[in-house]
Amino acid sequence: MDKAITIPESCVDLDVPFTERDDVLKHLSGLLEQCGCIEPPYAQAVIERERSFPTGLSFKSIAIAIPHADSDCVRMSSLAIGRCTAHPLFNSMEHPNETIAVDVVVLLALKSPETHLTMLSNLINFFTVDENCAAIRLADNPSVVRQFVEQALYGKKGRQHEQDGAGFSEDAGKE
Repeated sequence: MDKAITIPESCVDLDVPFTERDDVLKHLSGLLEQCGCIEPPYAQAVIERERSFPTGLSFKSIAIAIPHADSDCVRMSSLAIGRCTAHPLFNSMEHPNETIAVDVVVLLALKSPETHLTMLSNLINFFTVDENCAAIRLADNPSVVRQFVEQALYGKKGRQHEQDGAGFSEDAGKE
């Protein structure tokens, strides 16, 4: 199991302008690729998986997508976060024939298949809290979004190296 999941600050884009789902996925994958977190084929794998297994979710205060793919092309477990100004359409996870105009896309690139369910659950719990949604919507600094999401997902105990941008322990907060 992975010991850390990283959210590189350069992989938090607060102004994703794309109207098409696949363009958003390519963009966020490209950010992770530039950081050395994934290999180039990951973007296409995410696009193909999203077509078969949609990840759009609508909450009271926000609509999100949490795309991901198998770990074959993942070098380092990581997330990319995109706040979408054009609200691209993603198919609903709950009702695959329906589309949802999303506000935020959180691209998961995780080495361990077991980690996917934990992260999906943590992210869903995070976005059910109105204050978290407001913080993401109003943030004007990628670093703030990164730190807020990391802290919300893993808690203070999970912080390993605040200065160097290292990830957070998946076991944070577990006693």
